[in-house]
Amino acid sequence: MNKDQAQARADQIRAFRSELAALQRDGVLSLGDAARDAVQQYHSGLLRRYATEFDVDTSLDQKQLSWGMRLASLFGALALSAAVFLFFYRFWGGFGTPLQVGLLVAAPLLATLGVEYAARRERSLYLPH
Repeated sequence: MNKDQAQARADQIRAFRSELAALQRDGVLSLGDAARDAVQQYHSGLLRRYATEFDVDTSLDQKQLSWGMRLASLFGALALSAAVFLFFYRFWGGFGTPLQVGLLVAAPLLATLGVEYAARRERSLYLPH
């Protein structure tokens, strides 16, 4: 199982719980206390495992927060990219040719290493991958 499958299953559990509550409220289905508790415990165990193992969103609030963090990360990445571009655009002509070549070679390598380091340390990966 991967993260996408775990998230889909967590969404199914949330939808099932909602539908079961509606069916019970409308009097269509009535589960006994033992059956309801068994299903609740099973689903709670699955959700805990998925949250621990795959860092999935187990509630609508968590899902909204994740989307907000993805958007904030995207806007932050765009702002940082624009700032770096404008910084180099302002001072690029004053750099000598060897420094320009060195920066053009080193910048992508350092950026790749930095992203790899950050990806290994951060579990949530709010930026899409």
